[in-house]
Amino acid sequence: EFTGNLGTAYDTDLGGGKLKLSGNLYYSSKFFFAPSGTQFPQKAYEVLSLRAQWTDPSDRFTLAAYGDNVTSSRYLTQVQYNNFGIGAIWSAPVTYGLEVGVKF
Repeated sequence: EFTGNLGTAYDTDLGGGKLKLSGNLYYSSKFFFAPSGTQFPQKAYEVLSLRAQWTDPSDRFTLAAYGDNVTSSRYLTQVQYNNFGIGAIWSAPVTYGLEVGVKF
């Protein structure tokens, strides 16, 4: 019935460079994978992703920390069915990481 996405970003100076904080929240209400609208329900879920990135004053180097699906939501992304059975693909779990970038 409802799907929404909200993203935001904030930039500020830090240590001579630039710090960018950003986040993205995705929400989906209950829906069904089958065309009949009654089979294979997926309950409502939300997914939150966060990122903090610092860029040095020369704009050549970046260092970032991020988290995807920090709400640790588990939801179906796909359901396949035929005469032989039913298969389902689940969402990725919570993921955290560090990223280093260099411009050449």
